[in-house]
Amino acid sequence: MDLEVLKNSTVLLLGKPRAFGMDEFLRQMQQHRIDVVSAADVQKCSVPILAVIEGGLLNPLEQDLLEQLYFENKSPIFRSDTLEAALASHLSTDTLLMSLKLSNDTHRLYGFLTNPLIDDGAFLKLLKLYNFKGQGFFDTNENRDVTTALIERFYDNLEQNHNIQYISMGVVELINKSDSTALINTIASFSMVVQALRDESEPLVEAVLFALAQHSRLQEQQQLQFAKSERQELCRVLALREDLYPSVEAVLLTSQHDAVLEALASNTRLSDVGVAQLMGRYEKQILVKIALSDAQFEQSITRHPVLLAGNPTLSAEMFASLLALQCRDVDAALAANASLLPAVARQLYQRDDHVVLEALAQNPVVENSLLEHLLKRKSLHAALAGNPRLCETMIYQLYRSANRDVLQALAANEATPLALLYELLLDVQLENVVRQNSALNTKYQR
Repeated sequence: MDLEVLKNSTVLLLGKPRAFGMDEFLRQMQQHRIDVVSAADVQKCSVPILAVIEGGLLNPLEQDLLEQLYFENKSPIFRSDTLEAALASHLSTDTLLMSLKLSNDTHRLYGFLTNPLIDDGAFLKLLKLYNFKGQGFFDTNENRDVTTALIERFYDNLEQNHNIQYISMGVVELINKSDSTALINTIASFSMVVQALRDESEPLVEAVLFALAQHSRLQEQQQLQFAKSERQELCRVLALREDLYPSVEAVLLTSQHDAVLEALASNTRLSDVGVAQLMGRYEKQILVKIALSDAQFEQSITRHPVLLAGNPTLSAEMFASLLALQCRDVDAALAANASLLPAVARQLYQRDDHVVLEALAQNPVVENSLLEHLLKRKSLHAALAGNPRLCETMIYQLYRSANRDVLQALAANEATPLALLYELLLDVQLENVVRQNSALNTKYQR
């Protein structure tokens, strides 16, 4: 709808606006130089009525008048939601924010936050101004309405989970499912969240705090704020993040909590400075996870070769150095390495050690060509049956062996085809194993 058509004119409003409160509706109409009269005042109006606005909740007098105006067909009649959508689209977010900050009009702010016509960007900016007044998300009527509006606006699957906005954990569910950086960092700025960084809060706010701390969209500034809280479990969660920022790491390295430092020591993003600082106390954790320099590797290979063999960041040269040790425990750790190189896997296979071959059989990164060689050995079938990267052909070959250990491993394997899972489900001894297989429901839904 083009508001220019109504500018410098008078319109008749029958009923009430649907999204805006009456005061805000009149304010917005005035800003567009549109005068509004009601049914009670229409007889006194000395200027012509350019249009009629049909709102909601009409009283009997307004209903009769509206029917008369429809019958006379002298003036255009618009529904109020069409006009209100046009008003919302013309809002200046910056001007509105400044006005609300200066006036501190909490009632007006509440009206905008519960108005579904406000665009998402404006909503989040306005939400930062909202004061929960030390209460929880659902503890007061206003807090509940604002929280409900937040979930309804941003929760993607509301049609299938239509009551999520009314339950306490709906906020946590919203955070977990959102990929919006603006939303996540707006929630992180809530006063109740900031307060929880200093002192433990109610369970819902605690759940929100930890959901935010683990969220991939939480920005560096907010992560820093969380890290400075010195809350042990929260800082431990931050220390395990895959996007560990140097600035956040620097704060966490000053922690007095062993659990936080140990988590840092197992983070593959730990810097050289962090490795140097933690190596003395957490050498084993570092050797298992962290990408080591050649010098650090050479210093550790004589003392902790088995730990190094399990490190997923090994270079080809490091793999070769460990293979050269000709040690069964080292070979077994290499065979289970999540980054095992095909050439190294073939060399381990040629050594023909049963313990090492079992580790190879279970490793999902081992090539199918090598797995086919392992399949020829019945003693490795149980280990192979648990490998989540097995192709369907090999799975059926294993199934035909009818070995109980093999069948149990297949029942738990997410790679097992749905038709085969159904067959295994009929086995009383395997029923519980199959039902605990997360792939059962996933494949059924497909």
